[in-house]
Amino acid sequence: MRKGNLISTSDNGKAALKTAWMWTALIPVGYFAAVALGEVIYSALGGTDTSGSFLVKAGASIPAFALMLLAPLQATLIGRKAFMQGAKNGRVPSVIGIVVLIFISTIGLASIFMSV
Repeated sequence: MRKGNLISTSDNGKAALKTAWMWTALIPVGYFAAVALGEVIYSALGGTDTSGSFLVKAGASIPAFALMLLAPLQATLIGRKAFMQGAKNGRVPSVIGIVVLIFISTIGLASIFMSV
């Protein structure tokens, strides 16, 4: 049932909770897909095993980094939505997403700046 622009929350956040858990489960898949994407872009831009300019590394790192952050960000946002709709377990995928976001952001940014 629609009420204006809002969708009714009669399921008490169960649908959002299932979606949040789905995104939480996709975190490792997103990681491996991002690594593969980064390698493909790096080699397509002319980077080799031992050399590559900063622009080549950045050109490969930025899309891979964005893909790597997609699943934990979605898990965080949808988990919070589930919690706000009444699913008390919505905090769990949200916290997992936040922890993974902080970890990936810290390690990713550190590795980009360490390679300069």
